[in-house]
Amino acid sequence: MKSQDKEKEYERNIWEIYRKEFATANREKRLQLNKRMRRWQELMKSGWPASQAYYKVMEEESDETPQPIPAEKQRYQKTNRMMTKVMVGVVIAIIALVVCLVPLKEVAYTVTEPLSYQVTNFVQKEQRQQEPGRVETTVRISSDLEDFTAALQAMYAQSPVGYVDVVNRDTVSGTFTVHFTFYSSGDQYSKDVTLYLKPDELGEAKYQATSIDANDEWSWEYKITPDTKIVTNYKKVPLLEYLLSR
Repeated sequence: MKSQDKEKEYERNIWEIYRKEFATANREKRLQLNKRMRRWQELMKSGWPASQAYYKVMEEESDETPQPIPAEKQRYQKTNRMMTKVMVGVVIAIIALVVCLVPLKEVAYTVTEPLSYQVTNFVQKEQRQQEPGRVETTVRISSDLEDFTAALQAMYAQSPVGYVDVVNRDTVSGTFTVHFTFYSSGDQYSKDVTLYLKPDELGEAKYQATSIDANDEWSWEYKITPDTKIVTNYKKVPLLEYLLSR
């Protein structure tokens, strides 16, 4: 009997504590108090004494309440989060560098290149000696009056003649300019002769320095300026450069 009275008294005390706390509690605290009292009543209905039921409820709430994290662990967790953010930032930066700076995209570009050519040793013996730049000593027999006249003039002019045979070794047609320069007695005499050649076609450039006596000391040289062509090449560029160029 005493035990029952004690439990009743304990139950009244619990309700009194509940009313006092509820009167001054905020909304969140009131929800917590109501939850506590419902759970307490459920335990008592299932046969638990009031004091033991209330102790059980408080124990359950203690398990659900987050325990305070020690200061040392908090510092460790904070440092760990910062290191994680730094590592993620480094990885993102590396990926950005790879995407933006490493050549990944193939693009076309054009360049201007000179045509390929070759100066050959081709010489027609009946027209001149093997070495270019020497005075012709023979006259080719020809039924062409103009050709025959030109040969006679070259023979009697007694002035040096320069010959350059050029072959177009490129895949496109183009112009090749042969720059002749003769030197004698401190003077120089120049002339440009232009040849338009198809691929693998041979052309002959000739210049007779009529202002020079072949019996005097003289020398000569030549340079060739080939035509140019537009060539399309391909190269890999960084993605950033590709995007900025569009």
